[in-house]
Amino acid sequence: MQEAEGTAEGGRDYVAEMKELMSYASIDASVVLRRLKLKEEDVLGLYVVGSRLWGNATYSSDWDFIVVLKKWPEGRSSLHSGDIDASAIDKEEFFKRVYFYTLSDS
Repeated sequence: MQEAEGTAEGGRDYVAEMKELMSYASIDASVVLRRLKLKEEDVLGLYVVGSRLWGNATYSSDWDFIVVLKKWPEGRSSLHSGDIDASAIDKEEFFKRVYFYTLSDS
């Protein structure tokens, strides 16, 4: 008996699974900011990190971000809302980390 295209032994339909996973493969920045209770005017950058960036996310993967804010988020360096996790830093810290990373990489 021949299996349907994309179906592996054991009945898993990898094509259907990939299509379903792709439907979870994007999230709007405005949704992220709203769920993290951040105002767009306070945010300089929003960067995806983790499994969603590297392409090895699964159905249960959360969304991980670095949020660059105009000023230091007093008491809020770690932000969480459901399946969204973020590390918040201000622009000076962001530039310092990029600068030192660039120096250490050369």
